[in-house]
Amino acid sequence: VLADTGQRVFQWVYTGSMVSVLTFSVIKGFTFTKTTKTTLMASSSLHDLVFDKILKSPMSFFDTTPTG
Repeated sequence: VLADTGQRVFQWVYTGSMVSVLTFSVIKGFTFTKTTKTTLMASSSLHDLVFDKILKSPMSFFDTTPTG
């Protein structure tokens, strides 16, 4: 059975493999970009919240915790 298959079959399998790799790479890129944007927004929000809490903390906290 394999003797009857020509080079065309292997070329189509290789072409199909490359198209699927390219397609999945593009999907992975879009997913990574979307996740990075969401993660960046979450970390910025968390940073702003913590920074605001530190600015509003009483001075006695910094007197009792000098490394804080």
